[in-house]
Amino acid sequence: MSRLIVIMLDGISADSFARRRAYMPHLARLAERGLVVERLAAEVCGTSFPGRTSIVTGALASESGIYANLIWDGSQFRHATPDDVRVETLPAKARRAGRSSAVIGYGMVRPEDADLYKAPWWATNIIQRSRDAFPLPTTHGWRRAVEHLDGQLDQHRLRAGLQPFALPDLDDKLSRAAMGDMQIINLATAVATAPDAPDLVMTEVLLPDTAQHYAGYDTPQAFWSFSYADSLVGHLLAALELAGVEEYTLAVLSDHGHAPIEKALYPEAIIPNTTFACEGSMLHVVTQSAAALAETRARLAEFGVLEYSNEHLPPEQRQQVHCFLAPESCSFEYDPAQAAQGPIGEPRLRSSHGLRPGHPGDERFMVMVGPQTARQRLPTARASQVAPTLAAALGISPDSFADPPLLEPASVGV
Repeated sequence: MSRLIVIMLDGISADSFARRRAYMPHLARLAERGLVVERLAAEVCGTSFPGRTSIVTGALASESGIYANLIWDGSQFRHATPDDVRVETLPAKARRAGRSSAVIGYGMVRPEDADLYKAPWWATNIIQRSRDAFPLPTTHGWRRAVEHLDGQLDQHRLRAGLQPFALPDLDDKLSRAAMGDMQIINLATAVATAPDAPDLVMTEVLLPDTAQHYAGYDTPQAFWSFSYADSLVGHLLAALELAGVEEYTLAVLSDHGHAPIEKALYPEAIIPNTTFACEGSMLHVVTQSAAALAETRARLAEFGVLEYSNEHLPPEQRQQVHCFLAPESCSFEYDPAQAAQGPIGEPRLRSSHGLRPGHPGDERFMVMVGPQTARQRLPTARASQVAPTLAAALGISPDSFADPPLLEPASVGV
């Protein structure tokens, strides 16, 4: 039977993958052997939680319910959690089809969807602490994921000779991300190379997104993060070869892209006393009346911010939550201290995503290699085609998805 390993590399754009492949030799070699999607469209919004959800569901954000990192629950914006996903995920489909799965550090999948589960290391960042500068309500979904302990994973650690360690509470975000990613990939590798390895292994690497946010696009730190992520892929490949594991399909892709940001817009200074959530260059605003919406439009328009369709939201939210787009190379940031100085400032996040639907900076890449995956170049693909492609590679019928897979089931490792 076919096996599938999925590695999501957070925030590597289509442009970066095309132009900076010298920093990613393992991925470059894989790209010469299998299927490559050169420009894979992002979900709307082109931010982290919608991207991760789209990969495992194939559903539009309006159907999955995960249209942003922060979603409206009827009374407040809060972090989306795996419990908010309204449709079946790929690990859950695999389980229903009698296939085993391990979700090791991949976000937006419920613990009960997989046979083995380890929460993303970064999920603890979402569980707010009283000392956080801008606390958001802690949601049960992420706490439930973080507190889920799987005793079988300890057996895999022991067999592989891995020593679990707690991540230090570092101010250096890049070091913390690098350590967290290393720990997750080591554990995913131990699971994938076990004699009783599951049919599906899903994992992810966060560092490229963090490095670009805080150091900038096309910076030495960004290039280092690409090389580091590539080395983790190489680590897994070498371990598979050493263990003699051959019959698997490997899919490597990103959840969204990245692009430089020159200016930050502070909504609390432009539309004070309004409930909003920042999603890169997209802004979701709650309005209680037509007059309030008209005033919001007018105030934002003074700064070149235009209203955009909110069809990516679930239908029941479209009367209350509205979407706006920042001008090119600008993003929205929540920062009361900076907002007190004026509505525009230097960005805290020097590179970002969620730019606007169809923006080339949001586009990402995908590489798939397997025993029966033909070498092929696809210039473009829709976000909704990823999940059925992964299902087909796993030997699960893609017929339950709205879009067809990128390859026919007979063309992939089945």
